[in-house]
Amino acid sequence: MARRPTAQSRRVQEALRKLEPGIRKAFMAAIQKAAGAVDERALAAAIEAGDIQRAIEALRINQAILFPLDDAIRAGYIAGGSLVASDLPKGLAGRFGFDGRHIRAEAWMKQHGAEFIEGIVQETADMARKVVTDGLERGVSHKTVARQITGRKVGNRRVGGFLGLNSDQTDSVIRARSILSDPDQIRDYFVKDKITGRMKPRFKLSDRRYDAKIKKAIKEGRALTGKELDTVMEAHRNKALGYRGKVIAKNEAHTALAAGRDEAYRQVMDDPEVETITKRWQHGLSKEPRPDHLRLDGTVIDFDEKFEMDDGTLMAHPHDPAGGAKHSIHCRCIVVHRVKMRRD
Repeated sequence: MARRPTAQSRRVQEALRKLEPGIRKAFMAAIQKAAGAVDERALAAAIEAGDIQRAIEALRINQAILFPLDDAIRAGYIAGGSLVASDLPKGLAGRFGFDGRHIRAEAWMKQHGAEFIEGIVQETADMARKVVTDGLERGVSHKTVARQITGRKVGNRRVGGFLGLNSDQTDSVIRARSILSDPDQIRDYFVKDKITGRMKPRFKLSDRRYDAKIKKAIKEGRALTGKELDTVMEAHRNKALGYRGKVIAKNEAHTALAAGRDEAYRQVMDDPEVETITKRWQHGLSKEPRPDHLRLDGTVIDFDEKFEMDDGTLMAHPHDPAGGAKHSIHCRCIVVHRVKMRRD
């Protein structure tokens, strides 16, 4: 039976709904700005010279480009900390103010921002290596490979490029193209859904608008080629980028808000009139729940204790970076805190 949401959990969910669009917008804007800033000739020249590092540097994914995204995540941290005042006992709530300049708060925001940006930069490097390697193996021109990375220019924007995709998404697009461009493999593009029994694309982020076009090619015993193939793959990359933006927004909003709330309660603990703070794990009822997250639902521990996952990982709260992506991506869990005041 689903647990009835508390006022505290409702405030957290409302804050998340407000934060996610801003983080997603900042991510998409950063990728679009980076794509627009690339010198395509320099990128193609680096690819032709086989200088992958120079090609990666030409993509302009750096701290300056990603600053608005980092700033949006910082705002989520501050929002999480500021949210706590509404959940405190009346007497304490009136005098508590979240200190976003506390040394711990500043340290978390600096470290998380640096690690997040480093992760994006590394994924960009992985993507570039895979796309360049694939292009060279297929005998594609250096200019074409460069354009596939940055996307096609439409007005002042770039669309349909690999830039912004992570390693798994890049692999998926490359594999999809390989299947669709081979008359002997194209039938493998569709697989039977285990639940409905209907045929569907094997790649989750395929653009379903082109299913009919692909089925027609299969019926005619041919592969997709030329502009037809490029159009389908561009749509696939666009959808993958949009999906990644949503995943980053959800995960970073949860992570920042949870960390901000955790720091705020640490500051609450400094009040001499506070006796204890407890935290209760509340499962987020995701579509594919993690067994250990579901098991922890309702578990109450002291504030300084940690929740133990089935793999032995210890986490201060859901979306604690200590749990890594394994315990964070798509997780909707939160903690509900309870403050107990001293009685003299």
